[in-house]
Amino acid sequence: MFEKLFTVYSTGLTAVTASVGGTGSANISIEANTDFELHFITGLALQPDVIVLTWGGTVQINDSGIKTDFFNVPIRFMEIAGDGRQVYPLKHPRLVTANTVLVVSWVNSVATLTNCCLSLHGYKVSSRNQR
Repeated sequence: MFEKLFTVYSTGLTAVTASVGGTGSANISIEANTDFELHFITGLALQPDVIVLTWGGTVQINDSGIKTDFFNVPIRFMEIAGDGRQVYPLKHPRLVTANTVLVVSWVNSVATLTNCCLSLHGYKVSSRNQR
């Protein structure tokens, strides 16, 4: 029998270098004792402390557990973050295995320091036999 517990994993605010092509990255560590079932993604881009509604930077998420990227190429951050006020629902939940590190990488499209945050909303999924 499985149990689910709603959880949000987040990068927190991460600085993306203030140059065209500048980069930033952050790790999200999934706990060792439970898988994570991802349902929604939210994101936010700030340039200095103002929410940016049309930032053209890109994002990629690498899953170290299965050694693959979420997207075949980095996508525009706003494709999954929108303007920061809505969620990006996954059509089918994505299972991220226990003890996985997700590496979130951004590339800036402007010569302005941009702070980004990406949050993954879903459920910790554990079997009663695992505890």
